[in-house]
Amino acid sequence: MMTRGHEPYDDGEFGPKDGGKVVQLLKRGQFPPLGKDDLDQTIHRCWNGEYSLLKDLANETKLLHGAIDLPRAVPLGQEYCSKVRKECQQLIDDGLLSGINDS
Repeated sequence: MMTRGHEPYDDGEFGPKDGGKVVQLLKRGQFPPLGKDDLDQTIHRCWNGEYSLLKDLANETKLLHGAIDLPRAVPLGQEYCSKVRKECQQLIDDGLLSGINDS
């Protein structure tokens, strides 16, 4: 989302009803392709569990180009959180998690 403007695999190949397929890909460590820039390499290390502590990730991201100059995140509003919570619940109700323990 940070670098592409969409969630992994949410670039047209998969639709809202394909959440279970995406979860299975991510569980198997089958991630979408990334570039070679520093931020993509940080994402790669996150996806592959290469940070022992969140502090390690935070320290590395402080060094990324633009980390000091770019605007800071702001808390999400209650309306937005409520909307996203409903979307998540709908995905669960539609079976997103069914078969998740089947590996």
